Amino acid sequence: MTLQETAKIVYVIKVTYPAHFTKYTTKDYDNMIQAWTAVMEDYTYMQASAGLKIYLASDTKGFPPSPGQVIDCITKTMKQPELEMNALEAWTLVRKALGNSGYNSAEEFAKLPPAVQRAVGSAANLREMCMLPTNEVETVEQSQFIRAYNATVQQMKDEAKIPSKVRALIEQTTRQLVGNSEQLQLTKEGA
Repeated sequence: MTLQETAKIVYVIKVTYPAHFTKYTTKDYDNMIQAWTAVMEDYTYMQASAGLKIYLASDTKGFPPSPGQVIDCITKTMKQPELEMNALEAWTLVRKALGNSGYNSAEEFAKLPPAVQRAVGSAANLREMCMLPTNEVETVEQSQFIRAYNATVQQMKDEAKIPSKVRALIEQTTRQLVGNSEQLQLTKEGA
């Protein structure tokens, strides 16, 4: 979203909740527009406008929205098929994959949707599960998977809300930390 588009969104918020903005200066509005633009950079004006309309239509408390509340409204309208599957549907895919995971766990793991893969963890986990007694798979492993899958889906939804520039910075920092950690380990081993 551009600064001008964000200014339109902020204007709608201002006229909808005038009592909350009576002491705002021009500088306060400029700062608000800058902050909203930074947070909403991955969304189009149409998406932000729709998210704001959803927020306004459902607001019963009378407080202006934060950018995160508008993003929540946007993500509720966006279909993410891989995250729409419930835990039991995902478990059905895992059970099917287990049938062929004794020798082909890597191939079976690769066929699973990303959220299911993250909840299972690895192809090795699939192979280990397929070797367990059926009653243990259908009770213990299923309940552990369901918990892991629900947490994974929530985490993926939360990650999707992070602005792309911030996400890139996090990934870069993580790579640097891993590299530094590996270098430190090599230094310790060489000493």
